[in-house]
Amino acid sequence: MPVTSIAEVPQPVYKAGDYFTYKVKYSYTIQNQTCTIEFTYRVDITRVESPIVYYNETYKDVEISGQCPWMPYENETRSGSTSIDKKPGEEGFLLLVDPSYSGEYRNSTQNPYTGAKSDLLLKYMKGVLLSGNLNYDYGVEGKISITAELIDSSVAEFKPSPPIPLYLWIIIGVVVIGAVVGVVFYVSRRQKGIPQPTPPQPLAPPPPTPGT
Repeated sequence: MPVTSIAEVPQPVYKAGDYFTYKVKYSYTIQNQTCTIEFTYRVDITRVESPIVYYNETYKDVEISGQCPWMPYENETRSGSTSIDKKPGEEGFLLLVDPSYSGEYRNSTQNPYTGAKSDLLLKYMKGVLLSGNLNYDYGVEGKISITAELIDSSVAEFKPSPPIPLYLWIIIGVVVIGAVVGVVFYVSRRQKGIPQPTPPQPLAPPPPTPGT
């Protein structure tokens, strides 16, 4: 069988000391009981020994409404590890998968016995989750929804684009408004039959002098 060198194995774009921060929302309605939990979930990479990645996870800015049977403990840090030799969907909602994977993963299933449906949508870039959406529909029993979106990272290519400063928005607005006013003024003059200014004509050549 062919031998694969270490150089050919895709390496993750992150290293020890890097972090990824997600905005997560968990909500459900089960038998008229509702619950919504929103929080910021930060993953700090502590060690990379491919294919095992070690990390610390922290929950921040936890907000809860409704009757919830559980809640993440705010600012509590826990240690964990995961294997990144997996493809999306092999174990559900994974934040880190095979570093060679970029793209969108979709999967919909239905339990043949209960009729319960599940819809999973995951978007990755270089093995890192960009966004995820998981929905369970149990019919009259209720629904469960989990969403996650990457909002910050120490890895440059995963950082969100900085917002446009206010003064640039003002400049853009002035330019756009000026262009619109110019077009409206031009159309208005055409509709009213006002003659348009004509460009200056070139000067006529001087008359020839006698005897030439």
